[in-house]
Amino acid sequence: MKRNVLGLLALIAGAGPAVASATAGPFVCDRAKPEAMLQYLQKHKPTLEQARIALSCTYVVGPRDITTAEIRTDNSRLYPRYDEKRERIVTGTFH
Repeated sequence: MKRNVLGLLALIAGAGPAVASATAGPFVCDRAKPEAMLQYLQKHKPTLEQARIALSCTYVVGPRDITTAEIRTDNSRLYPRYDEKRERIVTGTFH
């Protein structure tokens, strides 16, 4: 029993850093740097779900999302522009 528990703990301990490094990327979302966010979109061409995960500091507006029309100067909403198949985001604008 003790050997099984130690083996299980070794597996869990070994899997921890691999999972963390797989989800962490070099891109850091910062609303003060909208150009960096747009460059990320142009380089990676994410889907809507992937963009919402990567750009967690801002709200990526989807095609069926309803938003209000007030003027925002804090880059808190990104209105994406899609490729010709409307599957991947290639750029966008902040409002």
